Amino acid sequence: MKAGPDAMKSEIGYNAVSEPVGRSFGGAGTQARQEMSGKSVFLLSDLLSGTDLPPGAGDLAVLGINADSRGLREGEAFFALPGSRQHGNAFVAAAVKAGASAVVPDH
Repeated sequence: MKAGPDAMKSEIGYNAVSEPVGRSFGGAGTQARQEMSGKSVFLLSDLLSGTDLPPGAGDLAVLGINADSRGLREGEAFFALPGSRQHGNAFVAAAVKAGASAVVPDH
């Protein structure tokens, strides 16, 4: 595992150039986020309250959560968790390709 703030950025849903993977609403209120998208939209900070997130990561829009990259829908946050055969970290690339708005590791 990588150490340091840049490693955390990549594990919380940042690409190689340290830009958010998903859409950011820049602190818009819940009602404004719903009106902007037509769907219930949460901020990553709504889902991970009480955790330290890299600057800007909390403003990522999330339409849902999923721990299975095969069923992940665009805009959902992918939670990379231990499975019965493999760890979810093995499927991060597939989740990003499927349109994950964020990737959240279990550590």
